[in-house]
Amino acid sequence: MKNILLILLSTTLLAACATKPAPRVYWGNYSDSLYELKKEPSANTILTHKQELEEIISKSEAWNILPPPGISAELGKLYLEAGEKERAVQMIKQEALNYPESQTLVALLLRNMEEQNK
Repeated sequence: MKNILLILLSTTLLAACATKPAPRVYWGNYSDSLYELKKEPSANTILTHKQELEEIISKSEAWNILPPPGISAELGKLYLEAGEKERAVQMIKQEALNYPESQTLVALLLRNMEEQNK
């Protein structure tokens, strides 16, 4: 009886240790794609970085965690530079929803965007 109890306890402990918790923050290949973009700015590296940001946000949503700070705003900036103003505004506002401490900066960004369109 003791052996069976010991085996069950050991199995339970091993199973608990074996499960990998969801990450608190997912950065993906952000550093690599940003490095390539800064090293050699081109349409291709911009697209690669934009896709990496979108993947970070997508995986973060799937894992029910917030994307890292600044990721949504950075993606919004890339959308704005590509002429996709509505998507840019959406992503920049999402940054403020994810991180309320960024609301002042987001308000400033949105006001600057409006002033440039006048």
